[in-house]
Amino acid sequence: MAYSDFVNRAQTGNDPAKVSAKQEASRIAGLIDTERNTPPTGSSPEQIEQMQSQKATRVNELLEELKTHTSILLGATIPDSFIGSVNSGLNAAGFATSMSVKPLTNKNRPTGSPPTSASNPQYAALNDRRDSPGGASYYIKGHLLNQQLGGIGDWVNLTPLSRSGNAQHERQAEAIVKRTVDLPAIVEYSVRPNYSARGDKSTLLVRINNSLDSTDAKRIKSAIVEAEDWVPQSLTIQAFIIDESLQRRNSILDQNIINPIDRDENSYHLASSPDRKSTRLNSSHSSVSRMPSS
Repeated sequence: MAYSDFVNRAQTGNDPAKVSAKQEASRIAGLIDTERNTPPTGSSPEQIEQMQSQKATRVNELLEELKTHTSILLGATIPDSFIGSVNSGLNAAGFATSMSVKPLTNKNRPTGSPPTSASNPQYAALNDRRDSPGGASYYIKGHLLNQQLGGIGDWVNLTPLSRSGNAQHERQAEAIVKRTVDLPAIVEYSVRPNYSARGDKSTLLVRINNSLDSTDAKRIKSAIVEAEDWVPQSLTIQAFIIDESLQRRNSILDQNIINPIDRDENSYHLASSPDRKSTRLNSSHSSVSRMPSS
């Protein structure tokens, strides 16, 4: 049980304050491990995702309680955080391929930065997609290493995430890593986006082309669909508590976090697109549905 092992290795000596802190920390760590080791239940992917989010929220609440006690136990043994690049490079679309950092701590950590405004043609196409007609952007520039943990806002540390995917990344991984680092603990942390083309692209492009959208709207939406081949389908996350010699002791995260994308043609809204009626012309049965257009 990762957090219990982490707490149990702390030395208290004859310090009564540390003895008391360790007892309470051990109790809370046991609750964290029980929560983490209980598999999510549900009859659908949506229910399982909801359960995972609820579990992550509970773990984060317990980590916040644990912080007070581990600060008494371990504060003096924490080394400086990493300095320098932790990213492996860019893929053909100009998006980050992976991030790893060791050690990650709350001591002398570099300052992160917000997402760059530097141009990226694939992201420019993706950024035309909105979550509703004329609404907020569907995609955001997601940090692999969170800005608050020292992550830079350059493309070497950024990947396109749907707003839902970014929220799950923050709740199920980033928040847990932040609170673990602030316990304080020494952490090794990695994030790898999983890029692959989507098998429904041809069908989706046909449906967009057969809609009643304007020629310009069809062109923009088709460009979005093409660019979505470069949107990661998931993020592989690993995090470990490590010791002062930077050796792994306990695993705290080892999971894939889905980056969900709605691929129904009616969900492709544009910044200047009001809803309008459309007929799916490639079907043997004509159907009318709400559809954005310019």
